[in-house]
Amino acid sequence: MTGVNGTASLSGRVALVTGAADGLGFATAAELGRAAATVLVHGRTQLKAERAVQRLAEMPHSQAGRYIPVYAELSSGSELRDLASNVRELTPDGLHVLINNAGAQFSERRLTVDGLEMTTAVVHVAAAALSRLLIGHLRKGAATAGAPSQVINVTSINERFGRPVTDWSYATGYGQVRAYSNAKLMALAYTYGLARRIDENEVTVSAADPGAVFTDFGRKAGGSAGRMNRLLRPVAPLLIASPERAARRSVMLAVAPGNARRTGAFYARGARRTSSRRSREKPVIDRVYALTEERLAELGF
Repeated sequence: MTGVNGTASLSGRVALVTGAADGLGFATAAELGRAAATVLVHGRTQLKAERAVQRLAEMPHSQAGRYIPVYAELSSGSELRDLASNVRELTPDGLHVLINNAGAQFSERRLTVDGLEMTTAVVHVAAAALSRLLIGHLRKGAATAGAPSQVINVTSINERFGRPVTDWSYATGYGQVRAYSNAKLMALAYTYGLARRIDENEVTVSAADPGAVFTDFGRKAGGSAGRMNRLLRPVAPLLIASPERAARRSVMLAVAPGNARRTGAFYARGARRTSSRRSREKPVIDRVYALTEERLAELGF
C-alpha cells in the first residue's frame, strides 16, 4: 500500500520526532506526514513546535498527515518526563515510531542542572531516557497495530571518531567535536545494546545515519562547526544532501514497513550498512549500556 508520490503508506501509525522544528527533523516529519502518519512534532519551546506544525500543514505534499506540536528542553529531566506524559495523553492507543533525532553541539563546555555536559545530555542521555519512558507506550502501539513499534536513533559519521567515556561532565579535556563524536558513539552503542534486550516482536531498535546534511545545525553550534558551516555554505547545494533527501535515504528507510522487524539494524546512504567497528564491539556495547542504565537510574528515569 502506498501513499502520495509512491511513498509507503503509514496511515494509522503515530510517530514522535524529536528536534523537528527545523533541519533534518522537520524534513523527517514532513516525509512521515506525506506517508499519512500522525506526527508529534517536537520543538524546544511551544512556539517553535507550533510554528513547525503550521509550516508542515501548509506544505502541499505533506497534507495527508496530521501534525501535533509537543515541546520540551531535552537537557532537562523534568521536561523529558513531562514530554513523555504528554505523548501518552495525546496517543491513547499507543506510539508506533519514536525517532530520536535531536542533536546539539556547543563551542564551550556547558552543564545541565544535573551536572551533565550538554551535548552528552541531549544527544545520548535524552534519547535513552525518552526510549525508557515511552517503552511501555511503544509496546501498547505494537499491540494495537499488530506489528512491532520502532525506536530509530539518528546517528552521524562522527561516531567513527568517538570513544566511550565515563566522565559525562567533561571536567577536563572538553572539545566541541570530541564531545559530539563521543556522544554519537555512545548513543549508537546503546542502540545496539537496547536492541539485544527488548523483545523484537514488540519493539525494534535501529539507527540511521543521514550522512552529510546541510542545515543550520553548524551555524547554531558555533565554534569549529560554525566555521565549517560558513565555509561550505556557498557550495553546499552542490556537494551536500538536502534535509529532505537525507530524510528519505536514511530515516524513512528505517521506518519503512518492510524494515519494521529488523532490530539492531544500521541504515545509511539508502541501504542497510555497517557502522564503525568500535560501535559494534561487544565490550563497548556492554560497557556503554551498563553505564547508561546506571546514569538513568541516578537521574530517576
